[in-house]
Parts: sequence; structure tokens; C-alpha cells
Amino acid sequence: MRERTLVIGDIHGEYHKLIRVLQIAGYSSSDRLVFLGDYLNRGHESREVLEYLIELKKDRRNIFLRGNHEDVLLKLLSGDTQYWYTWLEYGEGRACISSYGDDPDRIFYTIEGYFIRKDSHEVPLDREETIGFLRALFPRTHIEFLRETVLTYELKDYFFSHAGIESGMALEEQGPNAEGFLLWGDEDFLHDHHDYGKKIVYGHYHNSTPLIHKNKICLALKGAIALLDTSEGVIYDSLGRSFSVRDILSSVSR
Repeated sequence: MRERTLVIGDIHGEYHKLIRVLQIAGYSSSDRLVFLGDYLNRGHESREVLEYLIELKKDRRNIFLRGNHEDVLLKLLSGDTQYWYTWLEYGEGRACISSYGDDPDRIFYTIEGYFIRKDSHEVPLDREETIGFLRALFPRTHIEFLRETVLTYELKDYFFSHAGIESGMALEEQGPNAEGFLLWGDEDFLHDHHDYGKKIVYGHYHNSTPLIHKNKICLALKGAIALLDTSEGVIYDSLGRSFSVRDILSSVSR
């Protein structure tokens, strides 16, 4: 059976949508999967998503990139408390906390910072409390999975990252020095039509349909999960739609 490479865009705690798009694409164990990151938050099934991905990781061909949502959580796990707002409010991390069986409303903000209710007390979420809360919330295997995610991955004709690349930099130079661009994006990259030698496939920027350009493809969707079959050049989504990369590029170039 021929091995395909299937690339999955942002999941954001939507386990059932992930299963749906894999079914639509006809996923089988002979296929290799590349995930573009942002597995957690927003949706209410973050725990189910991670448990499923950890199972998929037993096949060492599958690749799991880091998104900005995972990166912020890892910074909190290291005790960097300045990221509570980014993860909870901007990143909608309360849905993630709920999926792990805790009450997200136990965490609240005052002008003195973030606090957590413990028994009958309200305790500041300092470094120690932050690390303690998150380590109690997430199973050890889930934390290890997040820490082992990678920034980039390449195939012969494709370069994968969560949010694109640092515009103007050669692909072989994209790495830790460009981490901010790989995780959080670069507005210049969105308008960049340069041929980098490989098609760049990324997520992060959510649109109603996949963005398909000659040099890049964005797989982040509003309200759905997208999957690119690189062998066929077809994008499927969890709503049941499909998009031919070749046909869309042909129509644009006319």
C-alpha cells in the first residue's frame, strides 16, 4: 500500500473534528502524519486530542510541530507567570483546563495579578503555584509530549512550520533564531511571493477556506480542521469540503 503524507492544520481542542477529517481523507496506518501545532485551547476536547496524538506518536514516522499555544503553556510550566493572560484569555485556555476536569473559574485576575482559589483561600499564582497547578492538571505523559514537539520539518518539496517563516531568510537558516516567526508569524511573510525552493505549509492564520499560493499553503480554518494530502495535492476539511491545489493555482494564474 502506498504511503501518503497527510498534513493537519490547527486542531484547538476539537477532537471529533480531527477524527472526522482523517476519516474523510481516508487515513490508514500506512500514512504518515504531520501536525502543524496548536493542539490545545478554544475547543473543549484538549485532553482527548493530546491522548490521541500521544497514541499516534508511537508510530515514529508521525511528526508533531509546536504551535504558539503549546509554547506559551510550556513557558508557564517553567514558571514564567507573565504568560497567564496570553494563555488564559487571549489563548482561551480555560476551555483546556475544563477538559482536564478542573474548574477554570478558580483562576481570576485582580490589579495585583492572577490568583487561584484553594480550599477557602485565594492564593497568588506565583512561580511555585503556577508550576504546581499545571503539573497537577496535566498528566506527565502530556507534558512530555508537548516538550518533545519540534519547530520545523521538511520533505523534498515541502517545508512545515506552525506560522510560516521569517520572510527573506533561507529555509536552512530557519530555526531557533527565527523561533518567534515560526510560532507567532510574520506579516511580511503573508505578502511574500518569493520561491524558497519548497512550498511552505503552515497554520496559525485562520481563514474560511485554505489559502493557496504558489509558494505557500495555510491550513488554519475558522470552525473546521484542514488536512493536506501532499501526494494528491488535495485539501480536505472536517466540514466535508475538498480543494484541489492545482486547480486553484491554475485559476489564479489565468
